[in-house]
Amino acid sequence: MRLMCLTTWLQCLRPSIMSEHVYHGPWVNWAHGTIRGATLTLSNRSGALLTAFIAFFVTLVGAQLFKILTYIFHQSRSRSSAQDGLFHQQQVVFRNSSSPGATAWTFLMQGWTWKGKTRMPLMRTIPWASFCLAYALLFAAAATFSSEITKTPGTSRLIIGETCGYWAANDNTNVESVQAFARYVANESLAAAAYARSCYGGSFDVLSCSKFLEPSLPLTANANAACPFTGDICSSGKNSAYELTSRVDSLYDLGINSPHGNRLQIERVSTCAPINQKGFVKSVAGGSGAGIDGDTLYQFNYGHSVFSGTDVVSQNYTLQYNDHTIMDMVGYKLSMETANAGSSNTWQPIPELSRTDADVTIIFLMQNAVTYSEPVDDPMFAATNVYDLSAVVAGAKYYGADNYVTTMACTDQYKVCNPNNDKCTPLGGINQILPWIGFNDAELDLDDIQEAIAIRLMRSAQTGSISQILFALAENALLAKDLLVGGLMSSGLPANQWQREVEGWLGKGLADYQRKIVEYATGPPNIGPGSYVEQPWKDDTSATAFATKAMCYSQMINDTTDTISFSILGMIILFVIGGTIVFISLFVDTVVGWIQKTCRIGEHARMCWLLDDKLQLHRFLNQELGHGSWSDDYEAMPYTTSHQLFQTLGVAHEKNISKGSTGQASPQPSVYQPPVYQNTAPSFPPSPMQTGSYTKYTQISTVEDNWMGKP
Repeated sequence: MRLMCLTTWLQCLRPSIMSEHVYHGPWVNWAHGTIRGATLTLSNRSGALLTAFIAFFVTLVGAQLFKILTYIFHQSRSRSSAQDGLFHQQQVVFRNSSSPGATAWTFLMQGWTWKGKTRMPLMRTIPWASFCLAYALLFAAAATFSSEITKTPGTSRLIIGETCGYWAANDNTNVESVQAFARYVANESLAAAAYARSCYGGSFDVLSCSKFLEPSLPLTANANAACPFTGDICSSGKNSAYELTSRVDSLYDLGINSPHGNRLQIERVSTCAPINQKGFVKSVAGGSGAGIDGDTLYQFNYGHSVFSGTDVVSQNYTLQYNDHTIMDMVGYKLSMETANAGSSNTWQPIPELSRTDADVTIIFLMQNAVTYSEPVDDPMFAATNVYDLSAVVAGAKYYGADNYVTTMACTDQYKVCNPNNDKCTPLGGINQILPWIGFNDAELDLDDIQEAIAIRLMRSAQTGSISQILFALAENALLAKDLLVGGLMSSGLPANQWQREVEGWLGKGLADYQRKIVEYATGPPNIGPGSYVEQPWKDDTSATAFATKAMCYSQMINDTTDTISFSILGMIILFVIGGTIVFISLFVDTVVGWIQKTCRIGEHARMCWLLDDKLQLHRFLNQELGHGSWSDDYEAMPYTTSHQLFQTLGVAHEKNISKGSTGQASPQPSVYQPPVYQNTAPSFPPSPMQTGSYTKYTQISTVEDNWMGKP
């Protein structure tokens, strides 16, 4: 059953069309659910065509909806009593309206033309004109912005890659592979550092920070955390450590596009503190194997270190510093050693720094010849030694480092959590959590997809630890170095500079983590001699391996370059509602007319709609002038009963003028005389009648009744 669900998920996600890394076609953004997340991604060209069609469709819907509204207005206004000419003209306009804009103009012209000839013409036409104009503007705007209705929320895109997998070295003991690994870590760390500089620590560059699903991952700081080590080795006290916690969601933060129930969360806790040097440092005279006579060597013993080369050499100290370095006029230097829990390490920390449930990194900062224009009170960058330069420049002085070397130690811990049941792995080192997931996945109730995601989360975190960042960047990882002038002079540093440095390292690590997650899908860069792309699903038929391969087609990023995404739900709603409106507009008068005729409700309104049609009015006028023999079927398009030729109405009008017609309205009776109809078809148009100062006409319904033989 689990494998069947996994197969269905893979079939849904596997793209059929590929353009570079961004997938073009339908897919589901699981961050918004199955329905709302249904997405269609197209190239700019195809997207522009769809956008144009949507705009055309909205315009069509607007026109057809206006037809429905004018039908409603016409029917609701129909009266059996006599009304003036303006009223009847308005009914004809409603019946034969072509567009909101043209109808608005007609109403305005009516109001102006009928001014002084009937009661309140402007008051009776301007509201209709205003409505039509507002309607036209509304749907013009709707057509312009119609594509926004169907756009997906956010700018997420699904990416795929032909070389999906992890970067891996051919052989850890091979020189070529070791060099390949060093190049890979260095390049990745430099790229992560550049991204972190733009997108972490309160910085945000729109152009640089719009690649990943989230510009930066969340980071919570605690400046009063407990010292992560035993004894009094933390120099500032038991509750002076700096703890940074980052908990990220595989779907919402990292963009691993899996159903909501398959998502996982990974938490990283990094805690750092300056540590005491008293009792851990001894001085040795130079000349005995290191340095020269007169130099003083300072050996920092926080656990012996083993160097691998042609021979394995074990040292009884962790770092050795020569005080002559200050005279060499060099700037900041940074050195580190690390011990990963559950692994064999080249550094064996002293008991006070040893942790069995965390990766420990010790960091040595050497300020050397760096000086400051202001005193520095930071515990790592302390510089209060005054150097007087008043002999050169009056009142000039600068400040040098209090100690040749300052020391800090950090712990890195990780855990993976299942947010569906709030179960988590224990906190541990990076090399402890990976095997734990493989052997204890049942404790978290992980399915095959979740297990594959968990392994990917942990493997992607391996190069983002503090030790890996400092191994690759060394002193280039220091924010303080960016403030140096000439490599040796700084204006000063705040008292919490060491905390800013730690936060900077974590930011670089999180940026590297974001890169690794995406690179799994696109394929890792820097593949060359000594390295290859590891694809864990090869030669493995397990469900977890199948899920690992499925993740090649399930990574989201923010990249709108050359693509447009549409919401399938939005398009369905738009086309269903719009199509319904268009369908109703085609048959509303026919269906309602049939109901009116069958149930004999509102028959006069039905006849008004039929007889106000422009072709029926054209027939009436030609019949009145004796032009042709016309059909008497009011419910069909009028036609002549035989092939007949007759002149246009314009010619008839010209003949009427040539006979001496003045074009003035014929005098009307001063008293209204109701027309008398026999049980035969009436003549059209009906005779006008005078009431007060304006003319009224019999309502179409009266004509209808007489024509049908009603009393």
